[in-house]
Amino acid sequence: MPHTNFESVAQWVLEHHDLSIPVTASKGEITQSLASLYASAGKCEACIMVPDLFPGASLEAIYVPKLGLKNASLDPDPLIKDSVLTQAALAAMGNALLMHMRASDNDMVHYQFDDGAQAVIYLPAERSTVLRALGLTLLET
Repeated sequence: MPHTNFESVAQWVLEHHDLSIPVTASKGEITQSLASLYASAGKCEACIMVPDLFPGASLEAIYVPKLGLKNASLDPDPLIKDSVLTQAALAAMGNALLMHMRASDNDMVHYQFDDGAQAVIYLPAERSTVLRALGLTLLET
């Protein structure tokens, strides 16, 4: 995903958040955080689930990598190499995703990356449905 897409998504986040909750992250901060998330997720060789990735939004996230492919080649990109992940940017992203779900009457957002990897953001009540749809089993310790 080229960084121009990160900038477009950051702009979307700023345009779709709940207006009653001020966004404290700048477009640049959101862009950097998106790049950081993408770079980190791209190094995963297994599915990961993060139950509280977006502060204040009560959303869960699952990342499903494309098997046999790593995004390690992305490291030389300065935007990704120097990126920082902030709570304010994550909160803004979560807020915009939650508002989008409410406006579209959906309980999840699914994104397929160019390399075949997938990200699914969903309401916690839908966890079992999402896991079943992705063919995943959550191991509890």
